[in-house]
Amino acid sequence: MPLRKPLSNVEEIVKAVREHSWKKLAYSDDPPASHSGHPSLSIGGTEVIDSSRNLKNILNSGLSDSEFCILPTASRYQVLMRNSVDWKAEKIANIPNDILEAMFKHTTPFFFCCHWLPSGLFLTALGGTGSINWFAYDVQLNTGTTSGSYACVYKQVFGLSQSRIWDAPRRFAVLIFPWQSTSQIIHIVTGGISSYTAIANTARHLGFKIENANLYGTVGNNTNESTVLLGTISALSYVWLMVEYVNAVSAKFYVNGAYVDQVTTNLPSGEPDSEDMFRVSISNTVASARNIGLYEARTVQYLT
Repeated sequence: MPLRKPLSNVEEIVKAVREHSWKKLAYSDDPPASHSGHPSLSIGGTEVIDSSRNLKNILNSGLSDSEFCILPTASRYQVLMRNSVDWKAEKIANIPNDILEAMFKHTTPFFFCCHWLPSGLFLTALGGTGSINWFAYDVQLNTGTTSGSYACVYKQVFGLSQSRIWDAPRRFAVLIFPWQSTSQIIHIVTGGISSYTAIANTARHLGFKIENANLYGTVGNNTNESTVLLGTISALSYVWLMVEYVNAVSAKFYVNGAYVDQVTTNLPSGEPDSEDMFRVSISNTVASARNIGLYEARTVQYLT
C-alpha cells in the first residue's frame, strides 16, 4: 500500500517533494513497456531529477500530469503511472530512517527546539529587573517593573563542518506567545541584536521585531537595517513566524503560515552572528512588566 494517496496534478507533486525536502528524485526501476513511447520514462531508474522544478518541466513536456502519482520509497520518490497496473512500487516505507540519515549527514548548522529544560543549555542576557522562567514546554522572558529592563535568550550552533555563514539559504521559525501589546520592544531573530532596549537593529540578522503591537519583518547587514510592516499582534495569542532567506536575494516573511511580504536590501553576509540560531529579547518602555513565551524555535542553514 502506498504511504501517500495518488497525486492528481503537478502542483501537488511539487508540493509533496518540497514538504519532504528531497533534492533528488529518480524514476522507478521497472517502467512499464506499455509506455515506451515516452523515452524519458524508460531509463531503468538511472536518470536523476535535480529539483522539483525539473520534474514539473518534464511532466509538462507532452506528458499528461493526470497520469502520474508520486510514492515515497526508502531511498527516493518514485514517479508512477496512475493508470498502470503492471508498474508496482517496491521498497516503500522507512521514510523516518531516511529523514534521520539526511539530518545526520547535514553538516551545516541547524537547530530545532520545543523543550526548554535544563536552562543551562541556553545563553541569556539580563538587564535591570529582567528575568527568565524555564519550563519544559516554553521559556518565558520577563522584564520586571523597572522601565528599560530586558531579558534575552539565545543559542549558538557552529555545525559539524564549522560552516556557519550568511552566504547560504536559511530558514528560521518560532512559535511565540506575547502577554501584552503595548509599551514593549521585542526582537525575534536568527543572528544578532544590536540593542535590546532600542527598536532599531543593525546587527547581521534575519527575523522579526515587535514595537507595541506592530509586527515587522527585519534584516540587517551590520551597518543598516531594512524592515517591512507585517501587521499587528494581539496579547495572549500564539503567533507562528517564519522567514525564508535566499542569500543575496531576499528574505520572505510568513505569519501564521501565510506569506505576507519580503525585503531585498541590507541582507546579511559573511560569517559574524550567523552562529546564532535564534535570539529573542523583550524590553519595556514603562515601569510595568512585559512578558513573552517562546514555545518553539527552528533554524536550518542549507548547503550553498
